[in-house]
Amino acid sequence: MKTLYSLALVLCSLFIFQQNYAQSKYGNATMDELTMQSYPQDTTAAAVVLLKKGDARFIVSELYGFQFEYTLQVKIKILKTDGLKWCDEKIPYYEASNSSKEQINGLSGTTYNLENGKIVKTKLSKEYITNEDIDNKYKVRKFSMPAAKVGSVIEYKYTIVSDFYYELREFRFQESIPVAYSCYEGKIPEYFRYNVNFQGYVPLKTVREPENESFHLSGNLIPCNAEKIKAEGFDLPAMKDEAFLWTVNDYISKVSFELRSFYIPGSTLQNYSSSWANIDKELLASSSFGGNAKKADMFKEEIQKGDITLARAQEIQNMLKYRVKWNERSDLYPRNLKEALKTGLGNNADVNFLLINALKAGGYDAFPVVLSTRSNGRLPFS
Repeated sequence: MKTLYSLALVLCSLFIFQQNYAQSKYGNATMDELTMQSYPQDTTAAAVVLLKKGDARFIVSELYGFQFEYTLQVKIKILKTDGLKWCDEKIPYYEASNSSKEQINGLSGTTYNLENGKIVKTKLSKEYITNEDIDNKYKVRKFSMPAAKVGSVIEYKYTIVSDFYYELREFRFQESIPVAYSCYEGKIPEYFRYNVNFQGYVPLKTVREPENESFHLSGNLIPCNAEKIKAEGFDLPAMKDEAFLWTVNDYISKVSFELRSFYIPGSTLQNYSSSWANIDKELLASSSFGGNAKKADMFKEEIQKGDITLARAQEIQNMLKYRVKWNERSDLYPRNLKEALKTGLGNNADVNFLLINALKAGGYDAFPVVLSTRSNGRLPFS
């Protein structure tokens, strides 16, 4: 009887824990969260995402027309030293021109610590935020949560305003650490038709229902129909990389969007969906992708044409591995092949295109293959 009573108390405690952390709120840290020493659903976890919430909506700019806003809120409990890496984040964004750009607004955050029985807050200030130019179009905003240590609860939020409504930001419900509660909400006006793609194996509570929306167009408030999409996940397990797994991003639970068409009454229907044959044609026509794929002169002094064998191809590959290391950045387009070869460091596209170049110098018929998966590596809570 005593054993049954003790078991009931344990189960009750776990139930209360799940309820508390599934309902964790942004904007404060509770004593329960700060005194938490392990996550019962995964006691090996170095950190746990207490809250992750993404909200997407459309707006209209007088200068740029339709844009979308994507707001992300994240709250994490640091449990072990290895979990401190989650206190350093980066937000990739694109800025080609005034009419083709993304901008990051309202980046803020707080680190909560328990000191002498009191909750101490440390705000994210400008000195912990930096910007990096990947090239003349791709940018990264980096930030580090101040005063973070084992036991801390950190939270941050930001909004991305984007001109690229044809490719909404995807939202990942899982991470490489467990997630106690994850939620995505989006409202899509009737002018836009998207393929909405849910991926992954963990169960999500999903609701899709009609809603009303309105926009200021040509000086008038125009009502329209819209679809609201809401998906929630509770106690999601960590999605860890495993041997022989091509890319973890192909299996992680997430939602992504592909624009099929855009139409406002009185205008011309614009179709955006494209076949893989057309995408292949467009990539090969671009200077960054197709132009680099055609090059075959970067190793002409080092590699001579010879027997077309697997063993020789492996020798060329090993030579390139020795010359250029991966900088752990994943991109579709190479940045600068000459610079990567000179410095010995490049992104995955740099390394792949240099290998193609080296194989061509050796007489091989080498070319890029674009997989039909939308994988960006580990983007920070995108």
